[in-house]
This record gives sequence, C-alpha cells and structure tokens, in this order.
Amino acid sequence: MASMLPLIRLIFSVLAWLMAITFLMFVSPMCVHLFSLILEVLPTYNFILPLPFQVVNKWFALQAMSDIPGNVENVRKLLSHPAFDLRNPNKVYSLIGGFCGSPVNFHAKDGLGYKFLGEIVLQLDKLNPQVILH
Repeated sequence: MASMLPLIRLIFSVLAWLMAITFLMFVSPMCVHLFSLILEVLPTYNFILPLPFQVVNKWFALQAMSDIPGNVENVRKLLSHPAFDLRNPNKVYSLIGGFCGSPVNFHAKDGLGYKFLGEIVLQLDKLNPQVILH
C-alpha cells in the first residue's frame, strides 16, 4: 500500500487541476483568460514530475475556446508552443477542436476562423490524414 502512495498523490493532483480548470471555464470567459495567463508557463516549467498531459491538453482547449475577440492569433501562436505537437492527435483535438467550438472566433464575420481551419487541415493532411476525420 505504501508503494501506491505516489501514484495516488499523482492521480489526485491531476484531478484537482482538471477540476480547477473546468470550474474556471464555466465561471467566466475573463477568468479563463486570466487563469490561462498564469498557466502559460506551466506546460514548459520543469517540475519534478512532468505536468500530466491531460492538464496540458485542457489548457490548450481552454485557450482555444476563449471568446476573446481575435483569438485566432492566440491559437496560431499556440501552434508553436513547446508543449504542442501537430503530430499528436490529442493535442490537435484539444487546440483545434477547442477553437472550432468557439462560436465567436470560429464563425467570425471576417472568415478568419474558417481560413485558419483550412490551413490546419492542409497541414494535417500531410502529417496524419486520419486526425482530420475527427
């Protein structure tokens, strides 16, 4: 039982992060933006144990879902974030899928959301065409 203690602590740590992020997501878009500013360095911070991938993926999704006007540019910058890999389907689902779930930015009148998605689809088609289907 004592050997399971580190694993149990890690599981509770991940759950606590996910619950905190999910709570903030529903509280207010502004809270999400402020919280994401704090979390901006966490995916690359050198912890004793690496930050669980679920937390990083949730962070990408929250960034992308933000209804802050002009979020296309923020999502575009996240494509070059050290924790993001376009070859990793879960990262793509979190970032690009999250962006597509933002009615304000994806369906923006200027069409930048659709243009951005088209560019990503072309890149993904070369790397992993199966990801596009989801």
